[in-house]
Amino acid sequence: MIELEEPRSRTALPALPIVLIAMGSGFAGLGYEIVWTRLLANSLGHEIVAVLGVLAALFAGIALGSLLLGKRIAESAQPDFGMLDWKPR
Repeated sequence: MIELEEPRSRTALPALPIVLIAMGSGFAGLGYEIVWTRLLANSLGHEIVAVLGVLAALFAGIALGSLLLGKRIAESAQPDFGMLDWKPR
């Protein structure tokens, strides 16, 4: 008996590219964090103040993203995956 596969949704994305993009974004973010910390340490004079400034900017970005997209993600059909509309296998 021949088994037919279910047709894939056109909006479904394969997992590997998403994981690679997320990893690349994380590495780039870490690199930017190091660069900004060193630049701020040179201009402010102390590294601890620079680290606190970079962490404050990170948390402010997370809070801003939550304010702007939180309601939209919570009301989506799959709130765990947000706007990607990606279905795990």
